Amino acid sequence: MKGKQRYIRESFRLYLPPAVGYNFPLLLRLLAKNGVDHGYYTRAFIISLISMIGVPFRIYEKLAYDKKANRAGSDEPPLFILGHWRSGTTHLHNLLCNDPDASYVTTYQSVFPDCTLNAGGRFLFKNFMKLLIPFNRKGDNVELGADYPQEEEFALAARAPASYYLSWFFPELMLQYYDEFLTFESSDPEIKDTFMKDYRRVINKAMLYSGKTRFLSKNPVNTGRIPMLLEMYPEARFVLIYRNPVEVILSTRHFFEKMMPGLTLHKIDMEKVYQDIYRVYELLMQRYFDTSALIPEKNLIEIRYEDLVMNSQKEIEKIYSFFKMDGYEKAQPIIEAYAESKKAYVRNKYSISSSLLDEILEHTDFTMKKWNYELPDNLEIF
Repeated sequence: MKGKQRYIRESFRLYLPPAVGYNFPLLLRLLAKNGVDHGYYTRAFIISLISMIGVPFRIYEKLAYDKKANRAGSDEPPLFILGHWRSGTTHLHNLLCNDPDASYVTTYQSVFPDCTLNAGGRFLFKNFMKLLIPFNRKGDNVELGADYPQEEEFALAARAPASYYLSWFFPELMLQYYDEFLTFESSDPEIKDTFMKDYRRVINKAMLYSGKTRFLSKNPVNTGRIPMLLEMYPEARFVLIYRNPVEVILSTRHFFEKMMPGLTLHKIDMEKVYQDIYRVYELLMQRYFDTSALIPEKNLIEIRYEDLVMNSQKEIEKIYSFFKMDGYEKAQPIIEAYAESKKAYVRNKYSISSSLLDEILEHTDFTMKKWNYELPDNLEIF
């Protein structure tokens, strides 16, 4: 039976993009505005069908639980993990989420954020997800599961078209979405206000669902949203994790090559995607350097990915100690056991041309210097 389940999940994994949990009228407006390219009609139909099935469950949850979610909260400020994609944010988040007191958005909640608290919607869609979700993420072989920690960004386009991750579906708009839905600098202020309300509701629902009030966020997009997050949570805590920039860019390129074809509704020009990856890296990291000073010193700690891999226990204990968070003694053996289980992970090796290396260094020179990195040792240059 397990082998059959694996076959089903691996066979259909490309047909469950996060948009299946979007508000149905909103989804139709997105599809009408941006269109669907030839070859992606089946995917768009399946997304729309599942979204339509979810309409009564979303309406019920809105009526029954929104007021409760809007009132919910915690005396303990949320902790936001920042860092460019492929910098180790997932590994750090998974380690911290092994704390029995941790609350976080699960993979299920990130796709069906408005079917989180009602039992009927959760029964239908969570079991559906368990059947179809792949065992491992295609881009990096990270384990997946409906109850595993996930990024909130996937959930944030469910009600308002204001998520940077819309670029997974419409990749040619990546830079436009950076301005509109990452920094909100070219968006109507009303959209930003709606987004913040929705974000707070997503966080509150995660805490209501888990019954725990220490919320841990992993959302690389937030690396460029520090002013907005401080507006929402003035006492929020932040951990930046950074990694060798050359490896980050190479890993990001690889991740997009593997993941984007399974999510997009438009044809992909990978050369344009590569250039957009470079540009977003520059914009995002520079924005972090420009805005991180807004965070009170007691609320920001920066760690190196390489240090975390080398000695997870030391780095995690450092985070607990820095923020004076309770519960490390209880969490430590569980976190340590998880870290031990991941020690067999093998880094990718890259064989790249000298011209590609020069291209990458052109866009990462400022972070290579700031963080004192040399070329990574897993490169073969020809």
